[in-house]
Amino acid sequence: MPSIETTNKRRQRHKKKWYKFEPTEISAWIRVPFFIVCLLTWLIGCISLGIGIWAEVQSANLRPTTANGKVNSQIANWTSGPAIILIVMGLMGFIMGFLGCVGALRENLCMLYTFLVSATIILILQIVAPILAYVLSQEATNLANTAVRSSITDYRANADLERLINYIQTSLKCCGGANYNDWEFNIYFNCTSPGPESCGVPYSCCINYTISQLQARTRIYTNGCTDSVKALIRNNLYWFIGIGFGLCLIQLAVLVLCGKLIQEIKAVKTDYEQYYNDVGTWPGGNTGENAGV
Repeated sequence: MPSIETTNKRRQRHKKKWYKFEPTEISAWIRVPFFIVCLLTWLIGCISLGIGIWAEVQSANLRPTTANGKVNSQIANWTSGPAIILIVMGLMGFIMGFLGCVGALRENLCMLYTFLVSATIILILQIVAPILAYVLSQEATNLANTAVRSSITDYRANADLERLINYIQTSLKCCGGANYNDWEFNIYFNCTSPGPESCGVPYSCCINYTISQLQARTRIYTNGCTDSVKALIRNNLYWFIGIGFGLCLIQLAVLVLCGKLIQEIKAVKTDYEQYYNDVGTWPGGNTGENAGV
């Protein structure tokens, strides 16, 4: 067995070692920026969650019905889609921010590891999603055109749907889904209709709808709204790429901070355990159940 003198020297050596690795000495340049980013993520998540819930409740008034009074499921999903996206993103931000903030404050490795793995998966999805969207662009375009044509069919059946379509066409300066010919799917604008709107389009398709109806038929937006959205993205592609690249860099920096914080916490924990195994007490003089001195 080691002598009392040897044990005392070992105790003093490990006490000096412990004070060098106190938890309060974890680099503030790592903990503070990581905590601030997580706090902002949590706040943005709360705001997005609140707006999403409010929008989902309000969107119930915009969900259209068909002529027989039934809800058009395709367009109901379309009008409530943005609200659902906000709710999902807000919930993710709330959870991720909570894990990061509490994990950094409490130095909880389990929460930090959960944050690290989740954030890595999100970063990978952000990189993969644009690639998939580009590869499957035609399928997405066809789906959007189908949804727009379904709404065109019930254009006059619901006043809220009518206002929504008019707003989109006026804002994007477009007409129909694929093009203005999609209005043939509406019984009022179909060329076989006996009404005055036969072979026509809504006023929101007109470049200048203050002119007469006869003149408006020769002055309408001929491009479809689906193509207008694609053109908007294409014309601002460098902005979208720049913003996406910047967000990825920020997320990568947060991952590095999280990994470094985990590393420093593990170093402190290892020193705790090494001190206890060699000396038999925790720093400060608290004796463990297997204390040897």
